[in-house]
Order: sequence, then C-alpha cells, then structure tokens
Amino acid sequence: MLLTHPALAQGCVEYRCDRLDGARAKARQYGYAGAMFPWEGDDLGVETTPDWAPCGQYEQHITACVALAVWQWWQASADIGWLRERGWPVLRECANFWASRVTPAPDPADPQRVYHICDVQAADEYALHIDDNAWTNASAARCLQLAVQAAALLGENVPPTWAHVAERLHLPFDAERRITLEYTGYTDEIIKQADVVLLTFPLEWPLPADVAANNAAYYATRVDAAHGPAMTYAIHAILAAAAGDQAQLGSYLRQSYQHNLRPPFHSFSETPDQDFCTFVTGAGGLLQALIFGCCGVRLGDAGLTFAHAGLLPAGWQRLAMRLCCRGRIYDIELTPAGRMVRESDPAVAVKGTP
Repeated sequence: MLLTHPALAQGCVEYRCDRLDGARAKARQYGYAGAMFPWEGDDLGVETTPDWAPCGQYEQHITACVALAVWQWWQASADIGWLRERGWPVLRECANFWASRVTPAPDPADPQRVYHICDVQAADEYALHIDDNAWTNASAARCLQLAVQAAALLGENVPPTWAHVAERLHLPFDAERRITLEYTGYTDEIIKQADVVLLTFPLEWPLPADVAANNAAYYATRVDAAHGPAMTYAIHAILAAAAGDQAQLGSYLRQSYQHNLRPPFHSFSETPDQDFCTFVTGAGGLLQALIFGCCGVRLGDAGLTFAHAGLLPAGWQRLAMRLCCRGRIYDIELTPAGRMVRESDPAVAVKGTP
C-alpha cells in the first residue's frame, strides 16, 4: 500500500503512532523500557491476542517491524516534519525497548562483547521459546540503526549503546554450509513461514552474496508446503527475480496464490488446507512479488529505485502498474523486451491515491 495507495499506508503507520502509550504500557508490563507493540492491538493499542496464542507475548519482532514501517513512510514521503513530530517518538521508544531487551554475553570487559535476544517466538511461528532468532535479531539491530540515523537527521542525542548493541547482536551461522541459522540450535526443522530469507528482503541485511543465495535455496526446502502461509513464496519469488531465475520466479509466484484462492471472489486463505478468508497478508505478499520481484522496485533513503532490470515469468507478455513516491507518479510497464518507466506531473500530492 505504501507505493500504491500511500494515504492508506500512512493510516496504518499513524495507527501505531497514536497508540504509543499502549505499547509503552506493555513494555512496562514485561519489565522492559520503551515501547513493546502488541501483536494484535485494539483501538487503544492494548494487546488483544488470545491467551492461548503465544505470539502476543513472545513474537516480539513486531516492534522492529513497526519501526521499519515508520522509516519506510519517511523514505516514501521525505516529510521531515512528520518524522520529527510523529515518527521519531516511535523510533526512539522502539530502540529503547530493544536496548533493554537484549542480554549481553557474560564478560563485560570483552571489547567484542556480543548481545543476544532470548526466549522469543520466531517469525517462523513453529519455533517458540528459542534464542537468537535470525529475523528478530537482525530486525532489532536495524531498528536501533534507524533510530540512530533518524536522530542524526533531527539533531537528537541518543545513547551510544544503541549503535553498540546493533553492531554486536548475534546471528547464528553454520560456517560449514555457509547458511544463516534460523536460531541457536536450529537443526533443519520444518518451518511454518519465511524467516531467514527476510534478511535479504525486505531488510536488505548485508549478507555475503553466497550466503544470501544459500539461505534462499536451503530454506525453500524447509517450508511446510501443506500448512504454511502463501506469503512465504512471495518472498522467494522476489529473491528469484533478483537472481534472474525466471523458472523459479514463475514457480514461486504461482505458489504465492494458486492454492490459496477461494471462490466466489478469489479471496485469500491463510494456508492451502483451510478456507478462512480473507488473509490480507497473502494478498500483500502477491502484490509485493509483482512490485519488488518482477518490476525490481526498491524503496530507499533517496526514494524509489530499482534493484534489477525486471523479470517476467515465462509466458507473461505484459505487467503494468502505477506507483506513487514522494509526490511523483511512476507508470511502470514490463514486457519481455524490458522495463519502461514514465514519471508524471510532480504536482500530484504524495497523500493522494494514484
């Protein structure tokens, strides 16, 4: 929605900004500083996840995701006033949370002291009460980095521990296979949904090229194909497009929707084996596969950019979309011959719907 319907996207971010007090209260409830955002929140920002579901307490990466969404709105709008008044308080409190949430390695005299995040539920929700989940740790580190970056833009002072912790958060790694481990002690278990591959997209974590490729290839074999949500395959489609693999792009793109559409309106179910609709995360995954996968779009600190030349699945003749970023409209057309981008009148307001 950020690039297709920015006014709706801003509403999603403003929902979090308006309910910062509820997130602060949740952090205090568990003994942490800053703001700990709810997995499922009500109109006051209070956690409403049912007691039987552990994600409300343990799937804590949501707080890093909120910070990432705030920063992405800044990237898409370049509204420094909004960042100062609305975004910065959220980024600051999310960073305060992660700085209080980490556990340092035992030796305080060690100049290379590393930090851990223990006892969480991973983005892969089959993994509960585990330590150093790859996505949780990397997204927490990025949250701290973004808070430092925002503070520099705004002339705010921040604790030096933010950058220190971000630089030293532990990511488990299998040196022999050269893959990022999903968590400490991970031993090839089946996973519910994307986790490690999220480091490559959307986080764009600086992994060696061979490790990123190994992660994508390995974890594609570990997904629960019968019960996992469709959005996982959307991420793999984006990675395949970036790698220029047309066959994999087509396969993963089909898997991101084909088994999850339900009549009569082609609504998304969450998994292939159930009929509960509408799972908007699955629809969002498919849209991301088209925008960021096929068309190669990326959003950065300078606005809209392109990561690669674009790639259509085999047999596709044309893909066209209209995106909006920083008040400019981008009409993108992708054919087997290549990608064409046309920018329209810059007077179009960024808050409008293209």
